[in-house]
Amino acid sequence: MAIKKTPLKVALCGMDSRSAKTMTLFLQGPCKDAAIVVPNPTEADIAIFEGDLPSSKKILENDLFVAFLDIK
Repeated sequence: MAIKKTPLKVALCGMDSRSAKTMTLFLQGPCKDAAIVVPNPTEADIAIFEGDLPSSKKILENDLFVAFLDIK
C-alpha cells in the first residue's frame, strides 16, 4: 500500500518579498514539494520567522502572536 504524503503547510512570517521567494523556491526544488507556503499563518502547520530585519521584534510581538492566538 502506498503512503499518501501531504505537504507541510508553512507560513513565512516577517520576510520581505525576495526572502519569501527564495524560501518558496527552496521548498519546491531541493525539498521536492515536501512543504507548501500558505498566505495565512492560521492555516499553517508551522511558521518560519525572519528575525534579522529591523522590524522583526514588532512583527513577532504584535502580528505573529495575534495570528497564532486564533490557531485551530
